[in-house]
Amino acid sequence: MSWNLVMDTEKSGLLRNIEYVKSCGIVGSQLSRLLVRQTRLFCFKEPKLRHLVSRLLEMGFSTNSRMFVYGLHALSCLSEETFDRKLELFRSYGFSKEEFMEMFRRAPGILKSSEERLKSGLEFFLKEIEFEKAVLVHIPVCLTLSIENRVIPRYRVFQIVTSRGMLKKGWSFPSFLISSEENFLKKFVLSFGDDAEELLRAYKGHKLGSSFGEQLLH
Repeated sequence: MSWNLVMDTEKSGLLRNIEYVKSCGIVGSQLSRLLVRQTRLFCFKEPKLRHLVSRLLEMGFSTNSRMFVYGLHALSCLSEETFDRKLELFRSYGFSKEEFMEMFRRAPGILKSSEERLKSGLEFFLKEIEFEKAVLVHIPVCLTLSIENRVIPRYRVFQIVTSRGMLKKGWSFPSFLISSEENFLKKFVLSFGDDAEELLRAYKGHKLGSSFGEQLLH
């Protein structure tokens, strides 16, 4: 087979996959994002791509949802065996298959988290601070965050403001977790005036250098 024929065949397959994805309702910016960030998807054999889409639809994803694109990418990154293993991990902590699927639909990125990270998160949220399962089902993105670098440091701040009655109405620990770094520091640390330095040190711990602290506080 000549090189040109190979190239034509691959190009033809790529174009068919693009047309198929468009037929699923993924167009415009969503299609552009997939083409740029997940080009590998379009190099799959068409039956494999169709199988992935079919599985997503069976899991309750809608082609009208912006999460469909992320779900497609997440599902393409792991085997069915790995998917089943992660499902069983959640089941071992008391989640039903339906709850796991809802979490996947809300935050497809949880499937790309390692089993070790997921287990650490489940241990911390369910056993250490005794989250209700329903909280994680509603805000599963919490499980994609680093326990050491994000969750525990922000929990230290949460404990201080809670114990001193500084917590404002509508604030919860998930609010602390999902805020960007800039918004977290501004809203939950630096806004507390005289307590800001202590909160900042609780958050940054031994990683906080004096010059860095002064820069943030002044």
